[in-house]
Amino acid sequence: MRPAWILTALASLACAGLGGNAPEPRPEPPPVPVPEPEPEPDGAWVSAAVEEALAWEVMPGTTEEPDASGERAEALRRFFLAHPEYADPAAREPLAAHACGMDGTEAAHAWLTHPPPKTPVTIDDDRDDWRVLVVHADVHCTSDDWAWYSSEAVQGAQARGALTAWGGPDEDVVVVRSNGREVARVPLSGQGFLAARAGTEPTDLPYDPSVISEGLDAMFGPAP
Repeated sequence: MRPAWILTALASLACAGLGGNAPEPRPEPPPVPVPEPEPEPDGAWVSAAVEEALAWEVMPGTTEEPDASGERAEALRRFFLAHPEYADPAAREPLAAHACGMDGTEAAHAWLTHPPPKTPVTIDDDRDDWRVLVVHADVHCTSDDWAWYSSEAVQGAQARGALTAWGGPDEDVVVVRSNGREVARVPLSGQGFLAARAGTEPTDLPYDPSVISEGLDAMFGPAP
């Protein structure tokens, strides 16, 4: 028979967990890492710029087939990725002003970053009563309406005896020569219709169909 003090000691050890086969505590499982969402590789601005460019490459007033294959969108995406300076929407506005009248956004970028030297629009009119009309625009991307009303202005000026010419973003001045001598030099800016005649001050008719005929009459007289 075991003495009572031994039984008491065994009971104490059992209560303390030293005398039994208590299960070992299980280690806590490591936390499962939550993957961070991958950022859009292009950046949101590139996607927005591509959508804008697909629209601004179409001349206002005209329609083109949509980019069904996605080839043009992909080319534009590569362009904007290579040119982060266009992340600012304001920096893209000059592209929109030229792209539809050139060979796309890339050509507009090349022209803006390396513009050719400005040249004059030169008109030779040997008449004593020389008269000229120059249709001019300082952007390559105009509109179907601009083409229509420009043609109307040219026909109206020619009916009134004026010689006509066209000036674009690469021309900044009109030079009129008569009998080999320069008789007028008028700077060009903006978009409109420059009318000039011997003995009168030149005037720039605005791109406003309601005043073109009236302005031609004032400068050249009414059409026959």
